[in-house]
Amino acid sequence: MSSRRLSRSQNVIPKHYDVHLTTDLDSGQFCGSVKIDLIIKQQDQTCIKLDASHLIIDLSSISLILISSLTKLEFTVESNDLNEILEIRLLNEQTFSLDISYRLIINSFSGHITTQNHIGFYRSTVDILSYNDNNSNEMSIIKKHYGITQMSPTHCRRVFPCFDEPSLRATFDLTLDIPRNMQALSNMPQLYSQDNLLNSGTKRIRFQRTPSMPTFLLCFVIGEFDMIKAEPVERLNKNNGLSPIELTAYTLPGRKHEATFALNCAHKALHYYADLFQIDYPMAKLDLVAVPDLFYPAMEDWALILFKEEEMLINEDHAVSIQYRNVCQSVTHEIAHQWFGNLVSIHWWNDVYVVEGFAKWFEYLATDYIVPEYNVFSEFFSTQFVRYFDYCINILHNEADDIDEKDFSFEGFIYSKGSCLMRMLHLFVGQNDFLDSIRLYLQRYSYRTATAIDFWTCIEEITKLPIKKLVHSWCTKKSYPVVQVKMIGYDETTEYRPKKS
Repeated sequence: MSSRRLSRSQNVIPKHYDVHLTTDLDSGQFCGSVKIDLIIKQQDQTCIKLDASHLIIDLSSISLILISSLTKLEFTVESNDLNEILEIRLLNEQTFSLDISYRLIINSFSGHITTQNHIGFYRSTVDILSYNDNNSNEMSIIKKHYGITQMSPTHCRRVFPCFDEPSLRATFDLTLDIPRNMQALSNMPQLYSQDNLLNSGTKRIRFQRTPSMPTFLLCFVIGEFDMIKAEPVERLNKNNGLSPIELTAYTLPGRKHEATFALNCAHKALHYYADLFQIDYPMAKLDLVAVPDLFYPAMEDWALILFKEEEMLINEDHAVSIQYRNVCQSVTHEIAHQWFGNLVSIHWWNDVYVVEGFAKWFEYLATDYIVPEYNVFSEFFSTQFVRYFDYCINILHNEADDIDEKDFSFEGFIYSKGSCLMRMLHLFVGQNDFLDSIRLYLQRYSYRTATAIDFWTCIEEITKLPIKKLVHSWCTKKSYPVVQVKMIGYDETTEYRPKKS
C-alpha cells in the first residue's frame, strides 16, 4: 500500500463526474471512460493531480478543454503508479484561470475485477441451487458471479481516475454496460435501460444524477437478485413535492423472505430519524442489499446500503432473539448514516469517530424505539463500555493524513469510544438541546462536508456550554479520567482528585 500523503490543499475542485463502465464478470475485466468537470481555486495553477490505482490508462485518450469555448489545452501526462497519481501539466507556461470550468476527459482505461480482496470493484462467486428447467423437479448447482463495489475509504481510484478525498464532493452520472440477464443497482434510480445493438447479450443502464457526495459513497452492484418491496415511506413534509420513499430489499435468489424483518426495521427507522432530525430522508429510494462478501459488516453507501448476509437476513424458522436485535441494530446504524455521514459527510478521515460514534449511539436509540422489548441499553453497558475500557490506550482524533496512518480510522475502538462520547454529551446537555444541536448541524452543512469542531460548535451555540473544551481531552488523549477518593482526618472529610489513569 502506498504511503503517499493523501490530504491536498483544495486547489482543484471536481464538480461533476460522468462515468461509463463496461463490465465482464466472467473474464474479471472492466473498461471505461470518465469526464470530470472541475474548477481551479489557486492563482497560477499549472497542473492537475488525480488519484488512480491498479488501472491501465491510455494516456493518448486524455483531453482537457475549457468548457465555455471548447478550447483544447496542451499538456503533458505522467502516471505514477507508486504514488497512485495521474498528473496533467499545462505546456508553454500556460496557467489555469481561477473559478473557470474545465472538463478533463479520459476516454479509455481498464482494470481487473479483483477476487483477492473486497475493495474497489470486486467479484464474488456463489453456488445457487436451481431447477434444470421449468418442467423438471431435478435441481443442479449453478455458479453465479456478482460484481460489488467498496469505495470507502480510498478505493474509488481503483474503479476510475478521480479526486478520491472525502472533502471533495461532486455529482455523478453513472452508466453501466452489463449482461442482459443481470440487474444493476446504484445510489440513484435508473434513468433508462436498453439493449446494446452493437454488443449482443448486453444492455446499457444509465442512472439518474446523484446529489453532491464524496467518492467513497458511490456504489453499484451487478448480478441476479430477488427483491421484496415495502410500502412506500411517507415523507415528513408531504407538501415538499417529493414522492414517498421507495424501500426495497435485494437478496440472492431464493432468500428474499429472509429480508422481511430488516425491511420492516428500515421502514420504521426512516420515520424515526426524519421525525427526530426534522429533516426528510433526502433520496428518492433506499435499497438494502445482502451480498455474499463485504469488507465491512455493512456499508452505508447513500441510498444503497450493502450488508453481509448475516447482518440483514433472518431465517425465521430457526432464528433466536439476539439475531433479530443484531439485524435491527445493523439496519438502524446504517440508516442513521444517511443523514449523519452522507447528507453531511466528514471533511477528513481523522473525524470518522464522530459519524461512527453518532451512528452507534443512535442505533441503540432507534432499536429501543422499534423493538423496546429487547432492552438494548443494558447491552450497551456490557459491550460498548467494556470495549471502551479495553481500547482506552487509543485516541479518537488523530492528525494522520496519509494512507498508512489513516488505516486506524476504522478500528473497533472508534465505535465504542465514539458512542460513549455521544452518550455522555446527550445526557450532559439533555435530550432537547442535543437534538436541536444535531438539527442545526444537519441544516447548516447539508450536502457539504464538516469537521468534528463544526459539530461541537453547533452544540455550543445551542447550549452556551464550553463543549469543545469538554471533549478535547476525551478525543485527543489516551486513557480516561479516574477519580481518586481519599479520607482526610477523623471527621472523614472526602477529597476528590481527578487524575489520568
